[in-house]
Amino acid sequence: MSHAVKKTPDQSLFIRQSPIFQSLTFDQQEWLRERMEFRRIEGKSLIYRPNDPISELYILIKGKIKSEVIHQDGKVFLKRIGLPGDIFGEHGLYKLEERNEFAWTLQDEVQLYVIQLKDLRRLMIENFDFTLQLFKIITEQIQQAEKRVVSFSVQHARWRVINFLQEMVKTQGQKIGFEWLIRHQMTQEEIGAYTGTGRQAVTETFSKFKAENIIHYSRGRILIRDLARLK
Repeated sequence: MSHAVKKTPDQSLFIRQSPIFQSLTFDQQEWLRERMEFRRIEGKSLIYRPNDPISELYILIKGKIKSEVIHQDGKVFLKRIGLPGDIFGEHGLYKLEERNEFAWTLQDEVQLYVIQLKDLRRLMIENFDFTLQLFKIITEQIQQAEKRVVSFSVQHARWRVINFLQEMVKTQGQKIGFEWLIRHQMTQEEIGAYTGTGRQAVTETFSKFKAENIIHYSRGRILIRDLARLK
């Protein structure tokens, strides 16, 4: 039986095309390419945990990851879902020495690039435009997460779940005719943690929408049958 060989992505092409590195000179891009590590993670795995020393920054190129924190009362709060192109593990840029969150893969195969913070800091010192672009992208990611938290803090549980579905349609929905298909790897408990509602609220809201033929869902898939009625 023959097995397909998994190709390693072209790092030079990625660096040239990624908005993150557009401000780097050709020599700086080549210098980074020689030091940037490609990493493939198969199976749902822990990438890092609180108190791990910070020495790397990650750029997701395939799959999805989640970052979460555990409150003092033991409740898990899902901070962010990372999609291809996203930066994560950036806390070392703020002079933190240890991780303060968990990062997990959400799919059976995740691919990412790993950059040593010492290499990143060197480029930031050499190229101010690169520093501005890097922090612009990170700031946009933080603002999106903050927007979700603020929105959820004033909303009823049902509206939080609706906003989650609308966000998923916007970021990773696949249009099929008049319907939208969302492929994901989240349990209802994880969706509850992400929306700050809990698994029971997610189950009840999904069941209600299914009964009204607004959505259909199964493991790993949510089909939005009528987006206009999702309100």
